[in-house]
Amino acid sequence: MTTRTRKIIVCLILTCFASIRACTDDEYYIIRSKASNGLVLDGEDQAQIRIQHFTGFSTQLWKLERGNKAGLFYIVSKHSGRVMDIVNPYNIYLNEKNSALVQQWVLKDKGRIMNAEKLFNVDVLHANFTPGATVQICSDNGSQAQKFVLQKKT
Repeated sequence: MTTRTRKIIVCLILTCFASIRACTDDEYYIIRSKASNGLVLDGEDQAQIRIQHFTGFSTQLWKLERGNKAGLFYIVSKHSGRVMDIVNPYNIYLNEKNSALVQQWVLKDKGRIMNAEKLFNVDVLHANFTPGATVQICSDNGSQAQKFVLQKKT
């Protein structure tokens, strides 16, 4: 077993969002930053993911769909039906779904969301909690910029 495979297995075991399963068609989540006051992930079609004040628009609603293996999820935009994907090598965009690990995510302890291929966490760039700030992936640094809460939209 490779080191990379071991890391993925450990991450799957440590998944703290065990109560969140792949959603049904009508279950969507708001992905809130733990460190900001009301800022959420927002994704326009084929644009880089950013944080914005919550408006309730469909660009801020996300569905979890089962990935290729247990514990992996696609994060799907309600607005476009596209999934979070890594581009250029750290930026998060919405793209058409395929089976690549780079489009699949692990929900980890302390609110971290880790990319299944890159093994980096979703991160608010430079901890800049200003509406419109860029969201990327970054190595685990324990900062508040990497902590999120999935809130079910009712």
